[in-house]
Amino acid sequence: MNTSELRIPAAASSKRSGIANAATALARRRFLVVIPLIVIWELGAYFGATGTALPAFSTVVETFLRGLFTLPGAGPYGGPGDVPILFYQAGSSLVRVGAGFGFAVLIGIPLGFAMGYFKTANSNLDPIISTLRPIPPIAWIPLAILWFGLGMKPTIFIIFIGTLFPIVLNTQQGVRGASRRLTEFALVLGASRGQILRKVIVYEAFPSVITGMRVGFGIGWMSVVAAEMIAAKSGLGYLIMTARWVFATDMVLAGMLMIGLIGFGGDLVLRSIEARFMRWRAAMVVS
Repeated sequence: MNTSELRIPAAASSKRSGIANAATALARRRFLVVIPLIVIWELGAYFGATGTALPAFSTVVETFLRGLFTLPGAGPYGGPGDVPILFYQAGSSLVRVGAGFGFAVLIGIPLGFAMGYFKTANSNLDPIISTLRPIPPIAWIPLAILWFGLGMKPTIFIIFIGTLFPIVLNTQQGVRGASRRLTEFALVLGASRGQILRKVIVYEAFPSVITGMRVGFGIGWMSVVAAEMIAAKSGLGYLIMTARWVFATDMVLAGMLMIGLIGFGGDLVLRSIEARFMRWRAAMVVS
């Protein structure tokens, strides 16, 4: 083993620690920005400046924790009486998002690869994708209700529609952006088109695929909340609308907080997958 091989892990470790320090510093700066806003919010509620339309931040946090751990369902918010209401409604939304997102991934990634790799597929499918993509997922709600009724199916359909197109388009761009030099090099070495697709293009397109999944998850998560407000009898969107009818503004904000935290967590998971792949890819290039 030569000395250059020993220096690579140390450099990579130093780079990772630098990124971690930068991320920590950024998080601290953002936290320092949020603190004054929370203080203003709390003081405004304490002195009666916000009224009942905006309860104190401490009240929202208390409602959030009670709804997540102790506040049972049933009552005006629905759900089983032995399960905390926020836990139950968030679980209902996650099941819908998981189903719609899963279907979109299973269909969108192969479709994007086909459109990026085969000119005939792209010329036939691109007009359809380009026509349907600008239609907001919420605009499909009336048709979804007519086709599937109320409940689980229409919301899964709305999430699928909202998630599909970012995955398709980003995958297509990733396939098209695959290095031509690597493809030509593989052809010179005698690789077949199938081998090039599996071992070169898939490898090169993966970052774009993950980006499409991140964008699609965000749109799907927003879509499920909108769909649940109209076409469902459970979920965080349903909880927010029900709380609005009974003037429980603290529960409305607690539901919104839950939506934000879950969306942030889902994006973190996808970003960690992307980071793992990029580290593995960098190690392969170095070696």
